[in-house]
Amino acid sequence: MLESVFAGLILVGFMLYLAGSHAHAVAGQDFSGVLPELEQQGILRALVYSGDVQGIENEISLPGYSHAVRLCDAAGSCTGEPPAGSTVKAYSIILAGEDSPDPREVKLYAWQD
Repeated sequence: MLESVFAGLILVGFMLYLAGSHAHAVAGQDFSGVLPELEQQGILRALVYSGDVQGIENEISLPGYSHAVRLCDAAGSCTGEPPAGSTVKAYSIILAGEDSPDPREVKLYAWQD
């Protein structure tokens, strides 16, 4: 009985470890949680407001998929490369301004290699 409890605890711990260590690769081809997670970790906002598109792309890992990031301001002006794939999934998040009301939209495009 005690062995079963230990085995269950080990299994649950292992599953929690796997869920936490693969945070950037959301299972089931749904990448909608990638940008909000980077924002929760405090990574996204600094990169967005410094205009570092490449830095954002470097923080994103989508195994088996290519991706592109675009940053857009409130006027609709965007930086970053448009997606290159034929079947592309798009996700976006809007961040409020840091020290001023200057919202930015971060667009993540993902397509299968």
